[in-house]
Amino acid sequence: MGHVGGVVTISVAEADAVLRTTRKEALDEPYRTMIGHMRHEIAHMLWWRLSLREDFLTAFRETFGNERLIHIAASLVAGVNHVNRSMGLSDLYPFVLSDVALRKLAFAHDWLRRGAQEL
Repeated sequence: MGHVGGVVTISVAEADAVLRTTRKEALDEPYRTMIGHMRHEIAHMLWWRLSLREDFLTAFRETFGNERLIHIAASLVAGVNHVNRSMGLSDLYPFVLSDVALRKLAFAHDWLRRGAQEL
């Protein structure tokens, strides 16, 4: 799966349980599912579309902080999850939709609505 220029491509190979499990293990993605990967690629496409608007990036950074330090956060979360796993504990970042995550999704939905209505 992937996205280019606003088009999300679905790989039918992802539907094969053996191939998906092989990729899940090779890429160390314990939560990998076909629908999860699709959701991930759609998020990339939505970011691309919204980031074309200058007012979106300003509002995004005011709400979430500067996304250009994201690599540090992603590395930190991955490292902490590996430490937790080595001790037999659950991942620190288990993909639960908290109130904060729900507010972030509402934020993105509002901007998508505005973009669709050209507000």
